[in-house]
Amino acid sequence: MRLTRFKVTNFRSVMDSGWIDCEEVTSLVGINEAGKSNLILALWKLNPARNEDDAKIDTLHDMPAKEYSSWRSKPGEIDFITAEFELDDELASQIAEKCNGDSTVVSIIQITRYYDGEYVIAFPNLTVLGSDIKRIAEISKEKANSDDESCAKLTEICQAVISSVEHKTNLIKAECDAISNLLSSGVPKGKGTAEFNKLKSNIAQVVSILGDSNPSADKGIKDLIIAEMPKFVYYSNYGNLDAQIYLPHVVKLLNGQAVPGFDNQAKVRTLRVLFDFVNLKPQEVLDLGKTLLS
Repeated sequence: MRLTRFKVTNFRSVMDSGWIDCEEVTSLVGINEAGKSNLILALWKLNPARNEDDAKIDTLHDMPAKEYSSWRSKPGEIDFITAEFELDDELASQIAEKCNGDSTVVSIIQITRYYDGEYVIAFPNLTVLGSDIKRIAEISKEKANSDDESCAKLTEICQAVISSVEHKTNLIKAECDAISNLLSSGVPKGKGTAEFNKLKSNIAQVVSILGDSNPSADKGIKDLIIAEMPKFVYYSNYGNLDAQIYLPHVVKLLNGQAVPGFDNQAKVRTLRVLFDFVNLKPQEVLDLGKTLLS
């Protein structure tokens, strides 16, 4: 999974950052107190490498101060970060197989985190344009120009479909299923029957891209996505990053042993995160060096 962009909302001083595009290297440039750190903090809290201390969601300090009193009782309703990722081919194929969809359509995923810690996933490309459905219904409505009962019913159904998508740009599967329910009653046999069947066929063809199930609501798919999501590391005190490290001291520090002349727990935490993040153990590196020397 590769991060392509992210958006911060309702987090400290940032109410809505808009989408921020990400490349291999991305820099945020701005004056002091502009909110740069808050953008990165929110992204870090999406999935921190170590979920401890400042990495944990803290509604008291993370919610905007002016909204805290009204939001603190409903953390599950307030999101603070949405990140968009491009999936690798293998993961996209797994998801497509589970939902009987198109791997190219589900290759883009958006993950949103709420203040209660819960995640919601969405597939932005797995939608249908509301304007496409509206136009299909408008055409059928125009052709229902007879006074017989079937045309009257067809007109009623078309208007219901048009109203259901009136102010919606993109429709997810649940919304398309609701439109299908509007068509389930059918129309009496008559002059409008053929046009009604055409209406159903055209709408079915448009929504077929969504597949047979909604992957956003599938717990198995959600768990798979969350498990594969990249971990984020945040540094704010660059004094904790030494240009060089002495491995024998690192081994002792990470094992909770004292090192004479050293008393900086923040630096110990930094070392622990770094070695955990690259999945290395300092003792193994030290032993490897001794083996090579011998």
